[in-house]
Amino acid sequence: MTDAGDLDAAIDWLSQGINNDPTCRKAYYEYARALFHKGPVPEIEKKLIEAVRLDPGYTDAYYLLARYYRRLDKNLAAEQVLARFRDLKAHPMPSPYGLRRH
Repeated sequence: MTDAGDLDAAIDWLSQGINNDPTCRKAYYEYARALFHKGPVPEIEKKLIEAVRLDPGYTDAYYLLARYYRRLDKNLAAEQVLARFRDLKAHPMPSPYGLRRH
C-alpha cells in the first residue's frame, strides 16, 4: 500500500468491516494498522484497545499499541504495553474464538 488512495480505500473498507462485525478483533487491528501508516491519530489507540478487549491475548494489537505510544513519546505507556506483550508471548492465552493467531 504505497499509494495514499489505496490506503484510504483500505481504511474505508476496514471501517465497513468493523461496522459489519463489531466483534471481529482482527478488523479493529487491521484498521488501526492502516491508520498507523498515516500517522499517530487518537483513533488508533481506541481501535487497538477494543481489539484487546475482544481478545485479551492478541499480541499483535499490544505490539502495535506500544509502537503507537512510542511515536507519541509516551514511553511509560509503551513500556507497560510491551511488558504485557512479552508476557503474552511467553504465556500465550487461547483465543476466545477458538482460532489460531498469526
